[in-house]
Amino acid sequence: MYTTIRKEVNYLKALSLKPQWAHLVLIDEKDVEYRTWQTKYRGDLLICSSQAPKKKGTIAGHALCVVNLYDITYDEREDIYEWHIKDVRPIKPFPVKGKLNIYEIDDSLIEYLPLEDLPEDEAQEIYEKYYQPLLT
Repeated sequence: MYTTIRKEVNYLKALSLKPQWAHLVLIDEKDVEYRTWQTKYRGDLLICSSQAPKKKGTIAGHALCVVNLYDITYDEREDIYEWHIKDVRPIKPFPVKGKLNIYEIDDSLIEYLPLEDLPEDEAQEIYEKYYQPLLT
């Protein structure tokens, strides 16, 4: 008789953004995401760029970074929810097929890039190695 060993799979919540917005999150120039809906979820959130629309200078169809979704507020004037994010942690990009709403990705696919506290030239080398080849 054979015993099957089952590896436990953990998942990370993910959200797809249009490539230009995902890129701004990756480079830490966007800390609010606007949505017509909200979620009770708070915590780590994998930011993925959608496949379309492809825009020059952005990456499409890849997971790019992990952020902390720490709050959601409602803007009555605009009738929209503001998702507040912080703590951008770049990862080695990998292809994803995006979905609507929040979805889950196997967290064994996520490999963090050690960009924090690196000299600028070393951080640039990592950017050129992992992100630049994926730019449209």
